[in-house]
Amino acid sequence: MVRLKYQMTPNGRRALTAAAAAIAAALLFVAWSRTQGDNGGFAAVTAPVASMMSSSLQGQATAAATPRDAAHCGESWTESGGFFCESPAAWALRKNIYALQAKQQTIPASDKSDDVGTWWQSNYEPNFSCAFEQRLGNAGDGGKWVCDPTSISSALAGRECVIYSVGSGRRVGFEKALHQELPDCKVFTFDHTVGDAGAQVVPSYVTFLPYGMAAEDQPGTPLRGLGSIRKELGHEPSNRRVSLEILKVDIEGAEYEALLPWLRNGDMDGVRQLLIEIHGPYRSGKYDKARELFDALEEAGWVITHKEPNLIKAGTLVEYAFLKLDWKL
Repeated sequence: MVRLKYQMTPNGRRALTAAAAAIAAALLFVAWSRTQGDNGGFAAVTAPVASMMSSSLQGQATAAATPRDAAHCGESWTESGGFFCESPAAWALRKNIYALQAKQQTIPASDKSDDVGTWWQSNYEPNFSCAFEQRLGNAGDGGKWVCDPTSISSALAGRECVIYSVGSGRRVGFEKALHQELPDCKVFTFDHTVGDAGAQVVPSYVTFLPYGMAAEDQPGTPLRGLGSIRKELGHEPSNRRVSLEILKVDIEGAEYEALLPWLRNGDMDGVRQLLIEIHGPYRSGKYDKARELFDALEEAGWVITHKEPNLIKAGTLVEYAFLKLDWKL
């Protein structure tokens, strides 16, 4: 057997990424449209979509051969913080799909169910697609879906790449995979429950800090607010030389109390991706707290790129991946 090796050029990778994104978006739109009515309605909807996809792909071929910047990539570049470079037609299609999904993101009647797994199944599906997302880390529990990690380097624009992994315990498979995929990014992991063992198990390229994350600093305890930690490490949003590309959060249900203040106080400003394990909404108010959290994330510009129920826990907790956009809908 003869094995052929080749290396795709950067322009080729960009063209492939953009084309795949446009095709995936169009197929998703067509599939949704087919469920909405008769064949006449289907044809009426798919015709403009096919036309949009065709012009989108033609635009991607041109965009791939030009520099990746606001002047050449337009709204897709400026509204994604330099993460995407797509044709106007492809970016408009993304917005249309997002708007359509918004109409079926929740089923209010599911709030009457006592089964948390049923509630998660009924609410908050992905509303944005990443053509080259990757699941990094351990197989099974512990791995995380990252939106197009190959785009992170090009979006940095000379800034230092920083990644926070909160609540890792003694497992560092995710951090190792991140380093392998993004060797130039500095990885920080935080956990206040493992003592000195945390520092002993992390590789040399990972910085371990014995902190837990909370809404704000709690004096006399190892619990710290996200904003306080970012300031201590020199990663505050005002530092334009640093980009907090990924914030992974697994804090065993405390996300309901922590995330909302982080959003209100601006502690999440400048974070590009949020990978979070959201536990069953067992707090007072039942599902109200979860709805408040998702509403706040949506209001702040976070889109859902992946949803993975944890079946080990009978679907009562879900791994979500979010991406921050500043797009105008």
